Amino acid sequence: MHLRSVTLHDWKAYEAARFDFPAPDDDRNVVLIGGQNGFGKTTLFEAIALGLFGRDGLSLVTRAAAAADEQGRAQSFRDFMERALNGRALRQGRMRCRIDLTFEDDAGEPIVIERTWHFTDSGRLRPGDGGETLHIVKGLTRRAIGPPVSESDPAGWYRDWISRTFLPVWCRRGCGGKWGGVVSGLFRKP
Repeated sequence: MHLRSVTLHDWKAYEAARFDFPAPDDDRNVVLIGGQNGFGKTTLFEAIALGLFGRDGLSLVTRAAAAADEQGRAQSFRDFMERALNGRALRQGRMRCRIDLTFEDDAGEPIVIERTWHFTDSGRLRPGDGGETLHIVKGLTRRAIGPPVSESDPAGWYRDWISRTFLPVWCRRGCGGKWGGVVSGLFRKP
């Protein structure tokens, strides 16, 4: 499994941008991202973390305020996302930002995660489930991936599917369905 591309729509300084990544091979299996300060490296990482994990990825975002309780984490996420909407988009009446992550699995099939955040006319993240939509498609036929209609916790179903699909088994064990510290361990400097 590897990341093929990241596409940003009205995400922070990017009105529209696409970043393509080479497929790994035996000699090259690491992608380095470099650039001058202020050129968007951290913004790209934040997009990958939040595009993949949604609000649960906020613990990976160093520019987001840390919070000890659920209410504080929810407020920190709202504050971060309200700063993430591109300023020109808001002035031009575009009230959403979107991150598309395209992966390729080991069989060569694409998996696309499209996460969109919706805002009010004043630039506030819409409350409740209206603030975020998530669409996942797999394969060349773009088969929709999602919970059954009877699922009582769709967000939990998506969280589990993403965990099973993208995280190694050793990383999934013992995290109780939360990515928090487990995922941040994947990106921690040695």
